[in-house]
Amino acid sequence: MQSNKNQVLPIGTVLRGKVYPYTIEKVLGQGAFGITYLASTSMKGPLGEVTVQVALKEFFAKELDSRMSDGTVTARTEDGIAYKYARAFQRESENLSKMKHPGIVKVLEAFEAKGTYYYSMEYLSGGSLDDKVKGTGIPESEALPLIRKIGSALSYMHDRKMMHLDLKPKNIMLKGDGSPVIIDFGLSKQFDSSGEPESSSTIGMGTPGSAPIEQANQTSGSSFQPTLDIYALGATLYKMLTGVVPPTSSSILEDGLPEDALKAKGVSDGPISAIIKAMQPRRQDRPQSVSAFLALLANPSESEETTVIVPKPKPKPLPDPSPEPAPGPRPKLMIKSRRTLWLWVLIAFNVALALALYILLGDGLLFSMKSTTRRHSSDTTVIVPTLSPPSGIINGHEWVDLGLSVKWATCNVGASSPSDYGDYFAWGETETKSDFKWATYKYSADEIGQSFSKYVPSYAWKYWGGRGSPDDITELEMSDDAAHDKWGGTWRMPTDAEWTELRTNCTWTWTSLNGRNGYFVTSKNGNSVFLPAAGHRSDSDLSNVGSQGCYWSSSLFLDYSYYAWFVRFFSSDVGRSNFYRYCGLSVRPVAE
Repeated sequence: MQSNKNQVLPIGTVLRGKVYPYTIEKVLGQGAFGITYLASTSMKGPLGEVTVQVALKEFFAKELDSRMSDGTVTARTEDGIAYKYARAFQRESENLSKMKHPGIVKVLEAFEAKGTYYYSMEYLSGGSLDDKVKGTGIPESEALPLIRKIGSALSYMHDRKMMHLDLKPKNIMLKGDGSPVIIDFGLSKQFDSSGEPESSSTIGMGTPGSAPIEQANQTSGSSFQPTLDIYALGATLYKMLTGVVPPTSSSILEDGLPEDALKAKGVSDGPISAIIKAMQPRRQDRPQSVSAFLALLANPSESEETTVIVPKPKPKPLPDPSPEPAPGPRPKLMIKSRRTLWLWVLIAFNVALALALYILLGDGLLFSMKSTTRRHSSDTTVIVPTLSPPSGIINGHEWVDLGLSVKWATCNVGASSPSDYGDYFAWGETETKSDFKWATYKYSADEIGQSFSKYVPSYAWKYWGGRGSPDDITELEMSDDAAHDKWGGTWRMPTDAEWTELRTNCTWTWTSLNGRNGYFVTSKNGNSVFLPAAGHRSDSDLSNVGSQGCYWSSSLFLDYSYYAWFVRFFSSDVGRSNFYRYCGLSVRPVAE
């Protein structure tokens, strides 16, 4: 068979994975060490077998490998460079398949075929972030929520001792709803818990303008250094805001990072400062974690802490006094009865007794009286609780210690900051949608009995039909839990009991954060989280945004199988309620 150094797999080629077969439809892109194809495969779903499109990544060293006419990559010697990179590609693809985060591309499987290695992943048709920002950039108000989501995914990777090492707008795809997803882990590297690399390959030089100067000198024996990715995260934000690639790291070492391009776009001081610090030539001068970088983005006007001074209402003026009586003789004190006389004697005795005690005890009694006196100023200062700094991160998502039985997340699912509303979910569904009704619900109205029996044990059936008992509340399975599906790890939706604990053990203060109404929920230890009033979705409508908050619990309402428990609040009330499961409500995760 003849060989061709740069040949791609022909259209119609069928590859057999460990689980699925793949048919090549077209080439999506080619780099120095890989080719990405659009492929189709068949999967079994609830309605039978369906055909779906996937992205298929192949390891192919453009300058080193050759391909036979049947698509097979020519044999690589074990001491060759291509072989070493191919083995590293295989290991990293297997590690990537373990990543479960909405901001990281989902891998179906990794496998070997035609003399090389492949992995299949979800196909994202929304285009790349690079296409979106190239040339002109995007406004700061649009860029910052995106970079926070990208940072969340990167932080999730770092928590698992994995670095991307080639983060840039070209390696970030967009979903249909505009959410960013990190792809192309060809240079990614896994480290063990002690920070030592699990593979023996070098990490690669990265992309000029996105990689720090030390990455070119990084060796296989180097320890885990998240500052490599943090530099790239800063460079990514630079291009998002300006539309142009930042200078190379060697240029920045000599001349510093120019701010003119950022200022010309009207970028605020906070993001400019964050980018400059992230792209410092010396890694010890950069933020040492993704969360530290994201914390630098906030400007004073965007601060998550709010102090409100509420003036004390001025007292209403008293009504005009009555006209003075006409001058005349002063009336005489008349004692009309013996009882009145004794009353005056008693009053005089008490006054004399108080005077005697004062003389005997001196200022002690007076001090005691003063100490119980409250003085009111003309204005009363009411300090609205402020958001607490995160207590920790699980799977790239921050939580706050409220001293309760579970850890409460700082944001809703789908939100990029505490004040963002986030996504809406029907109870038991894990995907977002725009239309919430029985016809689009996971279980139709006629099939509710099936889902009810799924969550309610047989002994509890006797309580159905108005005879439910709180002791028989049954929780969602993790596979149907939106918080767990989107965030992974130990994240899940709160139970009804955990919401009750939050309601009864914390102080709820209605206020606004970044222009959005909601409640600061403050625990006895002084820590707070913010729950925005995100409203709810029914049919295609979004209702009561800014005036009402509705948050699912994972607890089914046994009295009526169509309902589930949730927390609903207004500016004047916080309560527990239940409603139709098909409605779209907010989800605030908790973790063990």
